[in-house]
Amino acid sequence: MFRLKAWPLMVLLGACVALVGCGNRKPQDAKAKPTGQASDKTVASATISLEPPPALVSGGSASTEVAVSGVKITSDKGAALVQNAGESTYKVVDKDSLLSVGQRLLSPNGATVVANGLEVVLRGDLSGKSPLPVLESALVLRKPSVPGIDLEFEFERGRVDLANTKTTGDAKVRIHAFGAFADLELRGPGARCAAEVYGRFLPGTRFDANATVPARPSMRMVLVVIKGEVGYSDHDSFLRLSQPPGRAMLNFDGDAGAELSPSHLDKVPAWVLEDPKDPEVAKHLAMVKDLEGKFAATGNVSAVIDDFAKSDDPSKRLAAVNMAAAVDDLPRLIMIISSSPHPDVIDEGIVALRHWLGRAQGQDQKFHDMLVKGLPDLAKISGKPELGKPATSIQATSFLELLYGFDDEHRDKPSTYAYLLKLLRSDRPALRGLSAWYLSHQVPEGVRFGFNATAAADVREIAVKQWEQRLSELKKLPEVPVKKPLPVKSKP
Repeated sequence: MFRLKAWPLMVLLGACVALVGCGNRKPQDAKAKPTGQASDKTVASATISLEPPPALVSGGSASTEVAVSGVKITSDKGAALVQNAGESTYKVVDKDSLLSVGQRLLSPNGATVVANGLEVVLRGDLSGKSPLPVLESALVLRKPSVPGIDLEFEFERGRVDLANTKTTGDAKVRIHAFGAFADLELRGPGARCAAEVYGRFLPGTRFDANATVPARPSMRMVLVVIKGEVGYSDHDSFLRLSQPPGRAMLNFDGDAGAELSPSHLDKVPAWVLEDPKDPEVAKHLAMVKDLEGKFAATGNVSAVIDDFAKSDDPSKRLAAVNMAAAVDDLPRLIMIISSSPHPDVIDEGIVALRHWLGRAQGQDQKFHDMLVKGLPDLAKISGKPELGKPATSIQATSFLELLYGFDDEHRDKPSTYAYLLKLLRSDRPALRGLSAWYLSHQVPEGVRFGFNATAAADVREIAVKQWEQRLSELKKLPEVPVKKPLPVKSKP
């Protein structure tokens, strides 16, 4: 059913940075590749088991779905965040809290769900080697819709590791994503696989603020068998996968007409099993543990994000950017970017917002509406009225389409550079910042012009003229037709 629903998947992630200036990280490739899973030794944190409900998070209220089995967190407080249905904020989960189906579970790395002998671990990309971008992982627990399902959930983003922990028999899971679902059967105790999902709007996408049906991002998913045998089925197909060497990988993409075709692997890919001795894995695992500890100590998600955003450690600053996007706190993300002197924060903000837009259908409409309504609280906190000023629908649409990016047809056209140059003079800091970001990635030497989207108009204009001169020298702007002088009539 993934296939029939045009189960597509594309990038992540993120461009709040555009609201303030330019960075030097290159935009993510829309043709990202699959991912997998970390080794048992790098598994951190929350173990959760399905039990009869009643309690929730500390300070929370009882779930409206009390008739459905709950989820128990048995790890230390701070390993996972939870969002109740109908609420906008995330709460830090206490040890031994019971969570109900219908709640969203979010983890930077390591939260584990156990349901009737099926274990699901939410993973992060600790090594930085994942072919698909994974900034965080999140799922929404669902009530099993058919008999025999051990666990059913909405797989919103990131990567998960599924394992059959039963002493006998198979474990069955139903995974929903972007309006489609598929069933996985982990055959026999110890069977294990990894799945990853990723979404992005294709470069060149046009945004329609008046569309009755929101645009759907292009999505991608990969499934890799790590151990044993796994059966895949949707409503019209069934496939059998086995551990390497064998037919161990299955890719899903946006081509609705493509037949699902398993790939042969000689061994489990290195990016699936992260080596705990890898310096990058060790460094980022320590950072995640620090993040979890701060969540546990304060119980205040926003305060921890602010603290990490001010850190001298680049990995913590980037974690703050991604966590702000992960918990849907876009005003805080914009604030971090606009106040940070670090180019890496600006660059990561663009990636994070692209990731946020590609998370689900309708995200772009939400972002458009937010810009049109304005952000008065942000203006008040930042002391910069221009950051909170409502945008026109045309301005918000232009910003979104810049976030989508240019397709091959338009990327190198002189008219594209002329458009970006024009936006450097826009009255919207967001448009100025994102256009500068694109120009700096196409012409890296332009960084030295020092364009700052929030600087005074006369200061910005100096940099704009430098951009104009350099783009003309590189012949990237449309040629200005030379006006021929009118013929001079001779006197009689």
